[in-house]
Amino acid sequence: MKITRAQKDAVISLLKEKFDEKQKVANEAYEKNNKSKINGEIKAFLQDQDKLESLLMAAKEIILKWKDNENRFTSTEMSITYGWNWKENNELLNKYSEEQVIKYIKHPSIKRPDYAKVARQLELDTLSKDFDINEFIKKYLD
Repeated sequence: MKITRAQKDAVISLLKEKFDEKQKVANEAYEKNNKSKINGEIKAFLQDQDKLESLLMAAKEIILKWKDNENRFTSTEMSITYGWNWKENNELLNKYSEEQVIKYIKHPSIKRPDYAKVARQLELDTLSKDFDINEFIKKYLD
């Protein structure tokens, strides 16, 4: 049986979806079992965000003072002053919800196959007369 590119892509896509589901279940279990640790990390992140906001506001005040004394700065210092991108910093300072912070907390990752190798193995296995697609998929999911 010769496999088409679309069939191969569909099998790889299915495997990716299954491993994404496994990762989601593993993440939920990790969050459930490590609730106090995660709450501590969330609290620390939000405190760090408040410190960052204070630092950026202090930097803004310094830059505004520099603008008042333009004559005594070099062109490099002035380009730094005028290059300050307030929009990016305001985006950086947007407050995150706890759900958003959880996305950034390191979760244990499940072992995933190398999908390029899976695709090559699929092509080889389909050359056999007794190839079974369900058995092939099951081999990687177990």
